[in-house]
Amino acid sequence: MKSYASTTFTAASLALLANIAAACNPYLDSGCVSTNPALGKTTTIDFTQASSDFSTTGGPVTYGSSGALLSVTASGVAPTLISNWYIMFGKFEIVMQVAPGAGLVSSAILQSDDLDEIDWEILGSTPTVAQTNYFGKGLTTSYDRENDTAAANNPPTFHTYTIDWNAERIIWSVDGNAERTLTAANADPGQYPQTPMQIKIGPWAGGDQSNSALGDGTRNWATANSGVYTNWKDAPFNMYVKSVTVEDYSTGTDYTYGGSGFINGGGSYKDVSSTGGSVNGGTTGGSVGSSSPSSSSPVSSSPASGQVSPSPNPTSEPALQPAHTGYPWVPFSPSSSTLIPSSSPSSLVSHPIIEASTSSGAASAASSRNSIYLLLGLASFALARMF
Repeated sequence: MKSYASTTFTAASLALLANIAAACNPYLDSGCVSTNPALGKTTTIDFTQASSDFSTTGGPVTYGSSGALLSVTASGVAPTLISNWYIMFGKFEIVMQVAPGAGLVSSAILQSDDLDEIDWEILGSTPTVAQTNYFGKGLTTSYDRENDTAAANNPPTFHTYTIDWNAERIIWSVDGNAERTLTAANADPGQYPQTPMQIKIGPWAGGDQSNSALGDGTRNWATANSGVYTNWKDAPFNMYVKSVTVEDYSTGTDYTYGGSGFINGGGSYKDVSSTGGSVNGGTTGGSVGSSSPSSSSPVSSSPASGQVSPSPNPTSEPALQPAHTGYPWVPFSPSSSTLIPSSSPSSLVSHPIIEASTSSGAASAASSRNSIYLLLGLASFALARMF
């Protein structure tokens, strides 16, 4: 197993650390309480047109007969779709065509405010391989959780990628075929994701030699250790998202968690509450389809960590590979980092915190929150990857 050198903190990394301290993470700050707008239902989004369910950041997103076009045109550009709501266990299905090109990474992930994360990532340097990964509470102390699966003709073919996530297990599928199952018991200790998640989708140039924010470890991973880096003469690098179907296994209007009880409980989903509904583990009820475990399988909580563990005996995880988490992608310039509702014009405004969108409703609130956690994630990303 490959090991990575430890980080030497520089002035830049300390500045990023300040960004972490300034943001609100309910697992790190007992005074922080996250209240997330809930999807609370099943929905399908057709990205041949803009949707009020998603905001954009990192670069312009356009829409046409092939779906949403997310184009990496230059260093630091990373167009991203971010849902304006969260799911508390559920199924996420995306039909997409990944971006080609050395060092390009196409990511479709779930991520929470306390940095639980479940990933699909496809590298332009190895386009017939799709990578799965997971992280809990932003702990990227090891990169040994990634697993590969085949994805033929990718690109230029559209494929359907699915994450089916409940209290007992996560199943990653490609074109309806289950490729990997991770049980809560087999996850790294304290690392099973179990807090409300947003959807985040987009391409980014992990093999960009001109981006000083990227470490050699990230570049080596994004280029599959080929030594062939992103060539901007080949730009633009286009990713297409045709549609997204999402089922929230829980119900209600908001999901809330945080405080000392949540922290002392190990960040368990049992300390997440729902307004006007209930938090469901997804093991009974809901249309979880053929990937649903038996409803007779009880779920228990580990007293030591508060993390759920399934019963009966889980299957063992296959041998995993060292890898890097996909989000939050590359830092982009202030002029291209504002969250914009997808139904808005594609013109960009300036800094996301100073000049956030003033539109009313849940989309506006989610956009402001997204901006804060984008900065938090960028800081975590950079600190974990400076080699």
